[in-house]
Amino acid sequence: MIFDLQMICWEGTHLLWVAIFWIPMFFVWIVGLPAFGIGFLYYNKKNLLNQSFSENYLVLYQGMKTN
Repeated sequence: MIFDLQMICWEGTHLLWVAIFWIPMFFVWIVGLPAFGIGFLYYNKKNLLNQSFSENYLVLYQGMKTN
């Protein structure tokens, strides 16, 4: 990979790379993944106290804490 130290940040090619890679990944990882997790838990809210469900998905609604 060749580095171009003459490239000006947030202009031209750099801005193009940001638009192509960073903006879509922001919506996928920062917005989409938590929204999917919240939607999944909301859809399965009646199963949150079910033993088999909590064994599989406990990390989604309690974090890394285990009993």
